Amino acid sequence: MRKVWLIFTQAITVALGLLFVVTTLKPEWLQRSPLNTTTVNVASVPQLVAPPSIGTTGFRAAAQLASPAVVSVSTSKNAARSQQEGDPWFQFFFGNRMPQQQP
Repeated sequence: MRKVWLIFTQAITVALGLLFVVTTLKPEWLQRSPLNTTTVNVASVPQLVAPPSIGTTGFRAAAQLASPAVVSVSTSKNAARSQQEGDPWFQFFFGNRMPQQQP
């Protein structure tokens, strides 16, 4: 029984390896013809900014196009102190390389 299981698992491993090689190198060999062809309409998001005209290129046009995706993050508190600050093992291996606080 043990030999049968070993042969079975080796055969499965070889088959999966062969399938991987075929899908990587020759994926067209595995393509099936579609049985049911249905079209699904996907709702698109309306464009917020009109694309720049053909004559305008450069940073300004790119900034206008990307401006809806720009996010600003600001904080009002200082970051919490690190737990490694008082750890003697951390200081032994890494020294006193703690980042300085920004004013």
